[in-house]
Amino acid sequence: MSVLQRILSFLAPTQTAPPGRPPALLVEVLADRGRFEQELAALRAAVESSDARGSAAQAAFEAQLASAATAIKEELERTRGQLAEPIAGLAREVGKLSREQFQATTLLEGQGATLDELAEAWQEHRGQYERETEQLRQALADRDTQLRLGFVTQLLPVADALAESIRAARELVDGTRATPPPERASRLSPLVARLLGGPGAPPPLAGPSAAALESWRQGLLLVERRLLGFLEREGVRPIPSIGQTFDPHRHLAIAVGQDRGVPDGTVVNEERRGYSFGERVLRPAEVVVARRENGEP
Repeated sequence: MSVLQRILSFLAPTQTAPPGRPPALLVEVLADRGRFEQELAALRAAVESSDARGSAAQAAFEAQLASAATAIKEELERTRGQLAEPIAGLAREVGKLSREQFQATTLLEGQGATLDELAEAWQEHRGQYERETEQLRQALADRDTQLRLGFVTQLLPVADALAESIRAARELVDGTRATPPPERASRLSPLVARLLGGPGAPPPLAGPSAAALESWRQGLLLVERRLLGFLEREGVRPIPSIGQTFDPHRHLAIAVGQDRGVPDGTVVNEERRGYSFGERVLRPAEVVVARRENGEP
């Protein structure tokens, strides 16, 4: 049993001894005092030896650490020396790239200004092109209108001849024929002009001649309707006259008539039909206007 175990056994409450006599364990401890001191001295020497070995190990570790630090520093110095030139080259390259970027930025700004000028010029050119296109389109439309008006204007004498022939044929059939005035006779068809012309009154028509003339008049009416339909599709329409109030912008008074059944200034007869193209008057209608005598209600 070691000394420590013996001390613990002595201190345990189970150890008892007769009164007036020291415990046996205490006697043993006292008897082994010398050995205890020897063991304690050996333990102290072992501790001191361990401390000495620890100090030596610590010193050796510190020496190794210092050597490693020196080696690392030297390696860092060598690495720094090796990287110094590449770093300097990289710095020079960065400076070169910065200058090139500045030049590129300046060039792009100049090109941006040029592009803005080109875009503005293109917009101006486009606007001019659109204006010229619109002017050309308007000119073509005006030219087309002029051509159409020129064509339909040439058809107006044909419409006048048809109207006069129809009127004369109706007068022949109704028995109210009379020799037409020269300006009207010039617009009649040759057949009707022969029937109405010549000295004296023409002979009356009856029987088959009257029926044939009526059939011919109906044919003329059909041709006139088709011609007026064609003119209307081209934008040309007859100007209303009979029963309308005289309009100096649309009517041309060539005679004055008396008619108690209509107000003063009313168109009572149409000698030649007028035509309009939209709001434009191609030819005013030649009309007879009602006019009361002075003092007549």
